[in-house]
Amino acid sequence: MLTVTRDKILPTTITGSYPRPHWFDRSLAGRSFKSALGDSLFREQYLDAVASIIAEQEAAGLDIVTDGDSRFDLTVGGKSWFFYPIERLGGVCGHRDTSRGWMSRHGLRPGKILWEVQEAYQPGVVREKLTRGPLEYAALWQVAQRMTDRPVKFGTICAPAIASMLWNEYYEDDKTMILELCDIMNEELREVAQAGCPLIQVEEPPHHMRAQQPDCSDADLQFLTEAFNRQLTGVDAEIWVHTCWGNPNQQRVHWKVPSYERALEHLLQLNCDVLTIECASSDGQDRPLQAHQDRQKDRDRRSQSLRYGGGACRACRRVDPQGAGIYPQRTARHQYRLRFRPRGTVAADCLLQVRGAGRGHQHRTSRAGAARGSRAAGRSDAVVRRARGQELM
Repeated sequence: MLTVTRDKILPTTITGSYPRPHWFDRSLAGRSFKSALGDSLFREQYLDAVASIIAEQEAAGLDIVTDGDSRFDLTVGGKSWFFYPIERLGGVCGHRDTSRGWMSRHGLRPGKILWEVQEAYQPGVVREKLTRGPLEYAALWQVAQRMTDRPVKFGTICAPAIASMLWNEYYEDDKTMILELCDIMNEELREVAQAGCPLIQVEEPPHHMRAQQPDCSDADLQFLTEAFNRQLTGVDAEIWVHTCWGNPNQQRVHWKVPSYERALEHLLQLNCDVLTIECASSDGQDRPLQAHQDRQKDRDRRSQSLRYGGGACRACRRVDPQGAGIYPQRTARHQYRLRFRPRGTVAADCLLQVRGAGRGHQHRTSRAGAARGSRAAGRSDAVVRRARGQELM
């Protein structure tokens, strides 16, 4: 249920990884995070980087801050988003060069930046039973939460997306491997929630990407929904689910941004509190999905409230909020993806937010107003105070 943002008017946060400071040149390189904190150079750089990133978000007045995914290594095209967990899973041995297959589907060739990105992605090979390794999400969150009075959101790739970067040579089929990954991720997410993390962002259910493939069936999408929800069972935190069309190395994966239309029905079944959907890059082409949602209301088993965000989007071009959303009235809520470099530049994607999707609660619409940098109310404040006195889990 909503806890951190329940009483917030226009809650603000960042979505993805923060620009890494140039002086932060040490990486985990597959090491355990807690073990790496014994490396004096890494420890100093990591702690200073997280403190700086959080301080900039506080200065910008954000309600919810993050550690900027500072655990990620200096890798090509955001490779660590996949490989931070993959490098720490038991049962993954070696890798394969499968970039050509991916490139052929998107018509890439040498000379394209995305060619180089996928050439650097060397999918791991599953040769034994997958086991949980030292992901240490709880410790990562605790280090960040000690540095601020504001709630820290923790974000991670979802289990089905991890599976897309693995070759299966052990399990009977890929679905069995995905379910094993979901159980591993569930243990990790439950632990970070038990440590006190009030808000967890689970990233990129693959529905919208998979739905673009001609051989994808509704049964395939339903399986992805069931698998995604499996990893969230018993996770006691406010859950956000983030989706987008990808921007590895700041490159678009699709020349023309596709539609969420086919995947939306399945995404609305995810067991989350907030669902964000990328809309600015497609110039709002999915706005007509309001009609689809209206048809679904009578048979929805949970109360849901949909929002598109307005505000500023690409190149800081102002967008009329009245034309930006499914519910374009002034009560529309926004989630901002902020850019801090160069300073003074603030940009936002127009995002669809599903308030209460699958979490079985009623969402009460708030009055519109300016974003405030206040602390989280209720449980979140207690979580922040408790985190400062805890040992790393």
